[in-house]
Amino acid sequence: MIFILGPKITMEFEIDSESRDHVFESLCNGFSCKLDDLENILLGLDIEQIYEENWKSIDIPADEYLYQHTIQILGNHKPLKKVNWFHLTRTTKQNDFEDGIIPLGGTLERIWTTLISIPTEPVIKDNLNFLKNNGVPDFHYRLKHNDQFHWGPYAVLVKETAFNASDLSQHDYLGMPEIIEDICNGYEERFGDSIIEIYESSLVPKIVKFQSHQRLDSGCVEAALFYAYELVRGNPPSSNCVTCFDGEGIKIEPSSVISVTTVEKQKKEP
Repeated sequence: MIFILGPKITMEFEIDSESRDHVFESLCNGFSCKLDDLENILLGLDIEQIYEENWKSIDIPADEYLYQHTIQILGNHKPLKKVNWFHLTRTTKQNDFEDGIIPLGGTLERIWTTLISIPTEPVIKDNLNFLKNNGVPDFHYRLKHNDQFHWGPYAVLVKETAFNASDLSQHDYLGMPEIIEDICNGYEERFGDSIIEIYESSLVPKIVKFQSHQRLDSGCVEAALFYAYELVRGNPPSSNCVTCFDGEGIKIEPSSVISVTTVEKQKKEP
């Protein structure tokens, strides 16, 4: 007897936390549920109150608690196939990341070239060349310069966290990448002048959306789920929505880049 196998049916999903619509579509697909059902689950749980009343007995983070609670009601989600991430930076207007997102070690020469080309005063250009050739007197720069552990590329799961960096105790990469801050700090240490405003006015904030199979752990689902939890309450993303991508020194290929967006930073009301 001959058995003819039909096409293999895959039951997988991806996470995209670019917006409210994106994250709810992702989670509803992953948990195979309706939007109303998911929203009711999230609205039916007051995590802050639960932790206040049971802080002695709950020994897991709030995002994990919400994740387990959701699974108890909806069952396990489908296997995670891929995750969309958001690389945050401030760069030249012309940079469209046609070469992908390159780790620090592979792009540092290009960064120096850009930084030296921007100032109009010859003395600043000369001073920057001096630092490039003789070393930057800044601990963080020296730490990252030759250590692949610090090369990234880095990204965040929830796009909206980019606009709430200070409240979430995160570095504001749309304000200025760390490596440029390090160089500017070293410049001020060596020459006594601040030059960071030159780059704040000439570089623009950009968000590079890309997809990856590198991180497919439950932490991605937990952060996306907590983002949805905050959204249904009209809250900004909390620290439980923060989880990050570390490329570990490996380039994000151009084929993985979905979009490159120049953004205006959202300013909060005083």
